[in-house]
Formats: sequence, structure tokens, C-alpha cells
Amino acid sequence: MIKNNENSMRKIIFKQADSEEELLQIADLASKTFSRRSYFDFFEKIRRYQKEDFYFKPEFCFIAKENGKVVSHISITVREVKIGGSVVRLAGISDVCTDKDYRGLGLSKQLMLNAIDYMKKNGFAFSLLYGIPNYYHKFGYIESIPESYFMISRDNILEPEQVDISKYELNIGFDFSLLEDVKRLYQKQYLKCNGIALRPDKNFFYLSLINNHFYYLRDKERGNIVGYFYAWDEYSASFIIKELAVLNESLNSILLSYIKQLAQKYKVYDIKFYIHLDNPYCDFLKDIGAESRSEYRFIGQGGAMTRIIDMKILFEELKNELKNRIINSQFLNKNFTVKINNIDDKKNIFLNYMDGELNILESAKNFDVEINIDNRFFSRVIIGYWNFEKFYKLSGIENDLDIKAIELLNKIFPEFNFYLLKTDYF
Repeated sequence: MIKNNENSMRKIIFKQADSEEELLQIADLASKTFSRRSYFDFFEKIRRYQKEDFYFKPEFCFIAKENGKVVSHISITVREVKIGGSVVRLAGISDVCTDKDYRGLGLSKQLMLNAIDYMKKNGFAFSLLYGIPNYYHKFGYIESIPESYFMISRDNILEPEQVDISKYELNIGFDFSLLEDVKRLYQKQYLKCNGIALRPDKNFFYLSLINNHFYYLRDKERGNIVGYFYAWDEYSASFIIKELAVLNESLNSILLSYIKQLAQKYKVYDIKFYIHLDNPYCDFLKDIGAESRSEYRFIGQGGAMTRIIDMKILFEELKNELKNRIINSQFLNKNFTVKINNIDDKKNIFLNYMDGELNILESAKNFDVEINIDNRFFSRVIIGYWNFEKFYKLSGIENDLDIKAIELLNKIFPEFNFYLLKTDYF
């Protein structure tokens, strides 16, 4: 339980939400802060999240109150994401907002500290947020995920040839009668991608938040759904493709032709696809001349940022994937122990690989390789933004390693594409 603290200038109480009235006030404050077009649509989005999200708990909402009024808020949003053969429980930070009359009092700072303390005490290993410039670094976060997308101009999209479009119909609006088909397409298209959420059935409700922006392609003869896409971003109030899946590649151009029609309707010339670089649809976009863009953020610029909360728990969650990486390398038949010194919390972790098994230990008598890491820069390694060699060269943390040790650590910690779909974002 987090202590109630009082702001010395005003009678501000810091707590976690525990009533329906507080949840209503949180939705109101967030909607006033973030809605770009419709306060009511955004309010409904927050309320549905509070009621329907599989992971949501009122205690994940950290608030500051004065005289019964919620004046500042931060929420932990939980997702379980794939990294190779492992699943990591991710604690996102979302809807950071303060009433305009209470800004500049340090309320968000205290709520961030309370939220991080809660994560540490409740078994969270890793945190991700989308942050403004020059703020979240003070809490140990660092820019770690590039803004990656494909973009193509409407004029460069040709109508599909040698395909009978009349066999299909485009429909609008998601409801749970569509769940099994949509879930099957989602799993086929995305679940081999790093960073993708293991979405419980309940959490497909995100596709219905603004129902007039979810589209699905139905095979008229068979009646099944063969493709779908979600084409709106609530925070920026703009037409972008946030999620897309098709049954097979023969449907790629058909779905794109419908997207082109909608872009014309919304008067969008350059269409952006935020759909994960490892989605097979990206190969199709490349083939037709779409431009791939990755906007890398420097420290201080903000954007998608990460922080390690608990190194031991994180390595336990990643153990299967780390083991697979070793097994699929030239180090398969070697036995070794890597000692990891965390300079932030002064704790040691040992990766002990022996006879094909990997164990995560807190102590070991002997080790073959020793490295020094920190929670901030090493979070870039965990999600593949850097391989270990880049961490070694760029983090500024002193390590004395030979070529063989770096080669081993690069196999354990390689570069890869990590991307959380905007539909599942915080």
C-alpha cells in the first residue's frame, strides 16, 4: 500500500484509485487533456478500458486529489508481449495528465515515483511508455524503440489485376461475433513478431473503440473473414493503419485498394502503415514501392522509452528465449557462466549454461565472463534496439572484454525488431 503524502503547499492526497467515482473522474480528466476531436469518444474509450481490459485493476491508477477532486493521474497498463520464445509482462505508463490549475506542483513526478515503487513491489520486470522530451529520463527511462512505419502515396497504388473483387465485400464495425476469424488472422500475421501482445479474447474490444474505423473483408461465398484493418488513431486524430492482417498474399492488393478509397475519403495523400516490420504485408508494400521509415530518437527527444524494473525477474521471463539463442549458435555444446553486475541496484545475476540448460542464479562460485550493465541502457539490449556489442561501445559503461566474450554475448543479446502495435499501446 502506498503511503498518503500531503503536498506542502496544498492539501493534496496521493493514493491509488479504489472507487467508481474516482474512475469516472480519471476518465474525465484524461478526456479533457487528450481528446482531439470528440471528448465523448475519448471518455468512452477510457471507460471501456476500465471496464473491459483483461488486465485492468483500479489500483493501477495513481491519483492526486484535493477536496475530493482528482487533479492528477498516472496509470499502469499491463501487456504480455512476445520476445522470441518467451513472454514478458510489460508495465506501460499511460494517460499521464494533470488539471491545468494544478500544473507545476510536481504532482506527476510523485505519481511516477509511486507507480515505479508499485512495479518493484509487485513483480513487474520491464516498463515502456511514450514520453515527452526531457522528462522521463529522471525516472530511469531511455528512448529505445524507433518510430517505424511504411508510407505510400495514393497515386502509386494501382488497382488489383486478375482478381475478382466481386467475390469479396468490405464491412465496417467490430463485434465479438467476428472474434474467432479476426483472432485467427491476428495470430497468423503477428504472433511470430517480437513485441506483439498476447491479446486475450477480451482485449479485442480495442478494435471496437471507434467502430467506424474497423474494416473487415468477407468472402461472400464462404462467409468467413479473410482480412481486416484498423484505420484511425485517437490521440492524433489522424487516418493511419494501426493494425492489418490478411488470410493470404493474394488478398494484399484487394485490401490495399479499399484502404486507398478510404484515404481519398479522408483526404489523406500519403498513407502510413504502423504494422510491425516483420509483418509479411510489409514485403508486399516494399514490392509496390512503399517507403520504409524508421525515425530514431536521440536521448532527450522522447518517444517510445523503456526501463528495466527488476533484472532478476526479467531474465527469468526471458530464459526460454535466451536458451534458444544459445542452442542455435556455435556455443550450443559449451558450458559457461556470465556474471552480470547491475550498477544501479548493486545486484549480481549469473547466466549459467550447463549441458544444454540455462539457469538464472543470484550467486555462483566461478564465472567465465563478467559484464557491468545499468537498467537504462541495457533495456535497449533487451528489446533488440542494440545488440550487446553496441551496448559495449556506446553505453559509456566500463567493461573489459575480449572478442570471444563479445561474440558470445552478441548471440545471447542480438538486434531484432521489437514493435508493440498501436492498437495495444498505452
